[in-house]
Amino acid sequence: MKVVIKEKEHEYISDYPQGWLFASGDPFKFPVSIGKYTCFVKRFEKKGPADISGWDLMLQVKDKFEPDLPRIYDVVETEENGRPIYYVFYEYLTGETLEAAVNRNANLNLPRLTDDLFKGLNALHNKHFWFMDFCEKNIFANPAAVFYLLIWIVYSPLPKDPITTWTGINNTGLWLLLFLKNS
Repeated sequence: MKVVIKEKEHEYISDYPQGWLFASGDPFKFPVSIGKYTCFVKRFEKKGPADISGWDLMLQVKDKFEPDLPRIYDVVETEENGRPIYYVFYEYLTGETLEAAVNRNANLNLPRLTDDLFKGLNALHNKHFWFMDFCEKNIFANPAAVFYLLIWIVYSPLPKDPITTWTGINNTGLWLLLFLKNS
């Protein structure tokens, strides 16, 4: 299949399922070398793009720089065994999750963490999406202590008619506080 990374076309041949891992039902693999680039690749076996959480967001940020979000190089639809398969090619990040850093008592730059997270959340908000699973396992720190929201996690569109209110949502012991404002 043809994959475009930084305006250059590359040929990619999937080796699925060799060496692929699974999370939330969707297989992924990293690091994957494509040309001179290293990628994180996620594979979706769904009926169509509407069944893939965050599909519209992935298309909006594809091949664009967004602060504190890993870059999505390309989104490709192909056919395997007569069925449509969707691949998303992300920038590969080195480092660790915030959860891993906290567990090893890392010295974190909290002002930088806060600033980077707000930039990432703002980038999502500007595209009319919100980060559904905001927790330490879905925040990533690279060796230069730049923090990223992991956008291969589930995203949802903002409500069409937001109301000015707040609510707490408890899902499996994690609390999420939402602030919605009329515009």
